[in-house]
Amino acid sequence: MDTVHANPAASSPQTHIVQIPSADQLPHPSRHILEDRREYFQKCVPLYKLALRGDWNEAKRMIDEDTSLLNAAITKEWGTLLHVVAGTNHVHFVNQLLKLLNPLDLELRNFNGNTAFCYAAASGNMEIAATMIKKNEGLPKIRGGAEATPLYMAVLQGKGEMARHLYPLSTNILQEDDFTMLFFLCIKTELYDIALQIVQKHSRLALERDENNDTGLHLLARKTCGFSVHGQWYLPNQILNSIITRNRHEGNSIRPTC
Repeated sequence: MDTVHANPAASSPQTHIVQIPSADQLPHPSRHILEDRREYFQKCVPLYKLALRGDWNEAKRMIDEDTSLLNAAITKEWGTLLHVVAGTNHVHFVNQLLKLLNPLDLELRNFNGNTAFCYAAASGNMEIAATMIKKNEGLPKIRGGAEATPLYMAVLQGKGEMARHLYPLSTNILQEDDFTMLFFLCIKTELYDIALQIVQKHSRLALERDENNDTGLHLLARKTCGFSVHGQWYLPNQILNSIITRNRHEGNSIRPTC
């Protein structure tokens, strides 16, 4: 439940944020329970199962008996209880848990360098994400494994509503490489409205190529070749027009084929 990968080639809904050990200086949860095998099986495993079921009442009973369970690592990937439940749809569980946490608890990273918010972003649950941001408004700006932003993780999963919410909250931390990756990824996941916003503000992307040496024009041409309803062409065509205009301005000629 703690593994989220930032590999654009991957596609499973709950596994998108790269598995790279995070730097020692990043805030990690206490691992004292993991280091005691007996404690791990008596506390962590049952609590993990309760979180997946969304059983807050039983989870709260365990927390009352050992309050360190609130923000200690309970999975072998150093995930906290919030890491486990943030990517689920157990809104009530998350809301009750957040009432007991300090805002800084939400910044704890697991072994892969991901905050619990990374999983909320990747899952696309807007209610959970909004509640977490209310507790700590800096969460959208905290990068996860492989320096991937929560925005990138939402786009990678094709979670359009989440991505649209996170985009304006993330733009001031994005570097040129971030915009490049997001632009191509938005086209691939058909989040054309975000791709259009990006290329309109960063016109250089009209000439950029992805890891397969394709421009945005190439990718869009392949997408639009499969469209049969004229209404579906609107946003892709706006992006195409932006790219073609820039290419003409630069004197380039790119002729993609279906």
